[in-house]
Amino acid sequence: LRAMGASGTEASLLFAFGLHLNPETPRRDARTIAAVLKAFAMLSPWLWRAIDPDTTRRLLGFAEPFPPHYVRRLARVDYWPDLAELIDDYVTANPSRNRDLDLLPLFLFLDEARVRSRLPDEKINARPTFHYRLPDTQLDDPEWGLAVEWNRWVAVERLAEERGRLDAVCRDY
Repeated sequence: LRAMGASGTEASLLFAFGLHLNPETPRRDARTIAAVLKAFAMLSPWLWRAIDPDTTRRLLGFAEPFPPHYVRRLARVDYWPDLAELIDDYVTANPSRNRDLDLLPLFLFLDEARVRSRLPDEKINARPTFHYRLPDTQLDDPEWGLAVEWNRWVAVERLAEERGRLDAVCRDY
């Protein structure tokens, strides 16, 4: 696309292009999903600094961070809810798909009735993935590529897999 002249987010004030990654959840249980959600919330400040989303995307709110009260809940080392509580807590704190990590598609896939009872009109497509919406699209930057953003996501998955390290990061938060 770059070779054919494609532009990235920063090419115009009218552009708000984002790269959305949809990595499939490795398992569909509450503990796995909560671990990834916690890891993402703890790494979110680093991701925002590293990615430094374009001003247009920030102003339009396509990928808002989680509210601080919700991050504090996620940071509790004893917060390992069952799936119903995890979905309810998420939807209460995030009744919009415009989050940097949008779990509504995953939660709709896992429990459509629960999500639709709270968000009947929200445009959500069910899928067994984490909908990662934060990265910009910088097609005109020769140093940018999908691997850059994918590797940042992998950092989230690695932290989620290391319970002791995740707990330590949550305690530090």
